[in-house]
Amino acid sequence: MKRYLLGIVFVIVGALNVLAQSEHKMSFGVGILSHPYNRQFLFSLMEDLSDYPDDNDHGTYKFQDKIVHSFPLTTSLHYECSVGKHFAFGLCFAYDYMRMEHHTEVWTSVGDEISDNGETHTIWDRTYESGSIYSHIFNIMPEVTIYWFKKRHVALYSQISAGLRFNVEKETIYCTHAETASLTEHHFTCQVSPVCAEFGGPVWRGFAEFGYGAQGIYQLGVKHIFQGIN
Repeated sequence: MKRYLLGIVFVIVGALNVLAQSEHKMSFGVGILSHPYNRQFLFSLMEDLSDYPDDNDHGTYKFQDKIVHSFPLTTSLHYECSVGKHFAFGLCFAYDYMRMEHHTEVWTSVGDEISDNGETHTIWDRTYESGSIYSHIFNIMPEVTIYWFKKRHVALYSQISAGLRFNVEKETIYCTHAETASLTEHHFTCQVSPVCAEFGGPVWRGFAEFGYGAQGIYQLGVKHIFQGIN
């Protein structure tokens, strides 16, 4: 038992020693054109209110046309810990906000009628709504960074992140009277940035990253470097 405890202590001490000698970075970035924004923009181009239900369908159907009105910016906060000269692991928190105007048709079946030729058709009650949708998107993603070139004042690297995306959405309907509905979802999310660079001094650096995913196509920001005991 003592040997196991000593082994655990040695592992913990070794891990703390590695962390103490590692390079740690905190960074803040702003990206543009994230995947959620691009996805919604493409959906808004493809949405078609003419795809109505068939004559014999029943139930309630909602056909919604959304128009994005917010600017496609994403903010992110990163922590990074180096493991050797060429690898680093970390964690990213990213936030995205979208405001959309929506125009909606709601079709509700209220019964059936028989036409002159004996065919049965559904009677639809149609209402029209308009309002706003406010979407708050939170991402939490572990990150892996590979440094291809690393010097005191400049570094080139690639980075990949994968984790969870949480959507908190609120819809306001104001065509007749104020009503609100909230929705919370979570999905898999990721970011792949194959071309990245950082540049500056030994403590503060700027960075630029090109890729695609939750943080945007292009991201700019600043890093603060905490050196280890070495």
